[in-house]
Amino acid sequence: MFSKKIKHKYIYELKARMALSIFVIYSFVLLSTYNLVIEIVTTFYKKNEAPTTFITVIILIIFASCLFFMIRHMKYPLSFFGFNLNHWKKYLIESLLFTMLFCLLLVGLKWILITYFSDFQHATLFFHNKKFSNTAWIFAAFLYGLFAFVQAFIIQGAIQSSLMELIKLRYASLSSIIVSALVFSSVHVDLNLVYALSVFIPGLFWATMYARQRSLLGVSVSHAIIGLWAFWGLGFQQIFKIISEQLRVF
Repeated sequence: MFSKKIKHKYIYELKARMALSIFVIYSFVLLSTYNLVIEIVTTFYKKNEAPTTFITVIILIIFASCLFFMIRHMKYPLSFFGFNLNHWKKYLIESLLFTMLFCLLLVGLKWILITYFSDFQHATLFFHNKKFSNTAWIFAAFLYGLFAFVQAFIIQGAIQSSLMELIKLRYASLSSIIVSALVFSSVHVDLNLVYALSVFIPGLFWATMYARQRSLLGVSVSHAIIGLWAFWGLGFQQIFKIISEQLRVF
């Protein structure tokens, strides 16, 4: 027979896991709603030739706020969802080292594309938008850094943390990594299919980093640096545009 203490502990854990399961369901419902709203908003603003960046960020923050409100009423502490600074110096250095390596791989990838593939030969290795002032660059970088943290909280903190706790399989960590990378890819479908497919790889990279560190710090910093480097340093949007145009031909 189990003692009362063991029974209470078992019931507490069972209730916590049930609440976490419901949270995951609501997360995917909110995520699906987010994708629909983003698609509607971007379609409307593109027809009117208006910028969509600020609207997208606002919608994402509202969505993240809903998840955070739900988390605050759960039996799991905020540290469970990545809000912690455990071993922060070690993990930050580790994050920066792997991020630098990833950035170098991106340089190598673009160099190969513009060197050996005729469709990309008119593209430059490095990209600079002369329309932006220094102040605009700083503000845009800050906005993207905030965007990266919010995405890390949603994908890694909320969804991946929950899956790592709920999945009781031999490859639970690997399963949570793949699922979170797929979710990360899916939230970029509104931009275009090529973009959504391409971000699956960095999605795996950040999901693996989070599975190791269980903190949003390293993932958020890495996401911000790689995103800024890929699009404002290397101009990978040029590559995605060319690939998308080639796909339309077929």
